[in-house]
Amino acid sequence: MEIKDTTNVRLEEYIEVCNELGHKINKKMLNNAMLKILKSENRWKKKSISKAKLEEQIKKKIKILFQKNINDIRYKEVKEYFDDKQEFNKLKIDMLLRLDKILKVISYNQIKNLNYKAFTAGLLYYIGQSLGKENKKIFIQSLIETVTNFSSTTIRKKYHLLIDLLGEPEDIKSKI
Repeated sequence: MEIKDTTNVRLEEYIEVCNELGHKINKKMLNNAMLKILKSENRWKKKSISKAKLEEQIKKKIKILFQKNINDIRYKEVKEYFDDKQEFNKLKIDMLLRLDKILKVISYNQIKNLNYKAFTAGLLYYIGQSLGKENKKIFIQSLIETVTNFSSTTIRKKYHLLIDLLGEPEDIKSKI
């Protein structure tokens, strides 16, 4: 009953505005207005997502994007640092495991207002810097820039945000 009342009121307002502007209303215009009103009312009726589910969705998006970005790094670009491709794949898996542990430490409040794509670029750089001295040279900003299409400034900002949240990358092993 309430929905019909609000729909009728909104349609009446639409008709009044059209008449004030001097538009002639035909059935098609009225039908389109009705559909738009119903769509907006359906959006209002949707239940809000719980904080836990929203956090889970954001972290899932970050994991998927991180995995995509890390798989976009071609072996040809970094083969000078590895003996074979299998060693490189092991490093990728290690980075994904570190990502899972880091995301468990980060709370929803810390990531709720972030651009998760840019955050993932900073996270890729952060995890790359936490790998150790021999692997730090691999995940440099220029490589991450080409993979993620974000500028070095954006990557550095997110990297420093992660340093504020988690501490230095070298010390992260003790926290996770």
